[in-house]
Amino acid sequence: MDYDIYILKALTIMFFSTWKTYVGPGLSYACGFSYIEMLVFNLGAALTSTVFFLRYSRDIGKRLNRLFPGKNRKRFSPRYRKFIRFWNKYGLYGTMFLTPVLIGIPVSAFFSVRFGTRKIKIIYMVTIFVVLWSTIFYYLGMLGYDLVSDGVLKRFIVSLN
Repeated sequence: MDYDIYILKALTIMFFSTWKTYVGPGLSYACGFSYIEMLVFNLGAALTSTVFFLRYSRDIGKRLNRLFPGKNRKRFSPRYRKFIRFWNKYGLYGTMFLTPVLIGIPVSAFFSVRFGTRKIKIIYMVTIFVVLWSTIFYYLGMLGYDLVSDGVLKRFIVSLN
């Protein structure tokens, strides 16, 4: 395999796994990556975004407020209220379970710190659930790719008509 193409594919997988973890693992199999390579790329991207956001979120917020001073903003938007309700109902574990797929890794890290969770615990939880979801989506991607490449899905769709 050409190293330039390998690096480009790896960076693409990492890019897709920085915010949410469902596209990267599925594409990993189609790109020819093994399970271990997929875990390294997806976990690396997820943890990089988590650590970056845990470290710099306060600074980024201050700079954005300086750049875009606006009117007094509502303290509790409808979206924020939904997140608070979800947090109160399911807590840290429910939030972290859905983080890689629905909520978004940086957003969840931001709110978890804001609600008083220790940063190291956030990193551990993100690691566990990214590995779980990456494994699920890698094997779903493998199944889907095999169905499409073998023509099974195509024959099934034709048989329905």
